[in-house]
Amino acid sequence: MEQANPIDFDELNPADIEALIPLALRGLQRMFVPSENLFCYSMLPGHHECQGTSLRYSMISVIGLAKARAAGYEIRFPVEDIMKVLFKRLHQMTPIGELGLFLWADALWESGYQGSIFDRVKPFSRQQLRNVQTMELAWILTGLSLSYEGGQSKEQRDYAQSVAEVLKACFHEKTGLFCYRYHPGFRRMVPNFASEIYPIYALSKYHAVFGDQRGLEIALKCAHHLCHLQGENGEWGWLYNAQHGTLIDRYAVYSVHQDGMAPMALFALADQTSVPFSDSIMKGLRWIYGQNELSLKMVNPKESLVYRSIYRPNPLVRYRNLFISLFGKTPSSPMQGGIKKVNDECRPYHLGWILEAWCGRTQQATGEPPARTR
Repeated sequence: MEQANPIDFDELNPADIEALIPLALRGLQRMFVPSENLFCYSMLPGHHECQGTSLRYSMISVIGLAKARAAGYEIRFPVEDIMKVLFKRLHQMTPIGELGLFLWADALWESGYQGSIFDRVKPFSRQQLRNVQTMELAWILTGLSLSYEGGQSKEQRDYAQSVAEVLKACFHEKTGLFCYRYHPGFRRMVPNFASEIYPIYALSKYHAVFGDQRGLEIALKCAHHLCHLQGENGEWGWLYNAQHGTLIDRYAVYSVHQDGMAPMALFALADQTSVPFSDSIMKGLRWIYGQNELSLKMVNPKESLVYRSIYRPNPLVRYRNLFISLFGKTPSSPMQGGIKKVNDECRPYHLGWILEAWCGRTQQATGEPPARTR
């Protein structure tokens, strides 16, 4: 693993960012399992064989590939065959959020499965949706919004509105954070980063299609608060206290949050609000290039991988911070405690979200023309 000196803000140029796109495409090629027409679950540096397969990661991968195709990149994957396999295994897509991902992928590739997918989604009542994680609600809402653009029925529009209302009800107005889910319980007020960032993306897309101003206001408020809690090195936190609007524990810091999920959501929000988030996006991106607590480049161009995370092996610090937070206190050092290590595996969904985030976005992030690398 390559150690790196911290990178200055100005050293990240459009060519550096654009290079992530062909890296992601090459990495996905390595992670594709032709015998299954699916993408794998994970891959480790120095290994040539994939570990398992994943329906969820396959759906996210083809979502990213759709964005790359739209940006003019050559797609060397049998996407039609992948979608056929996914459709055949529709009954295996649990929890409900995976149906949202498939609807999302289907809308982008116009595969023609949206009616069958929606037939499996719509039996979930609003009461049942209140038990669903906000991350999954966001996937469903995104899929419904994008597929409605393709001319779906009033029934789908009404169902999208129901999902949006449940998702918005998960937002804690006083603190600016989403809960983990609407239904009460221990975990409700302990969301993770995915609980925040996917709703920002979903409500931005929902506004683009249906013009829901309240949802957009919620997404904007949440985004501003997340940026306020962003770390000195640009790292996005992992666990939050939705009741108090504070960070519980920053670890693990996941690379996909830095170069994929945060940029794609903040870009989508900027599209609807014209509020720039480029400083926070670029700060987060510097982290994967070595401005992190290990001074380690998380990008491995040789193997077309991005290391998964920097984590704290000892869970006791997290439990301590969680205990302190649940009593209304702010942990004094959510960044501190214990040795930090790198998890060097890479999962294909990470590369899929890189494509979704950055294809066609380099100029928006840096203000300079992109240097296209094929």
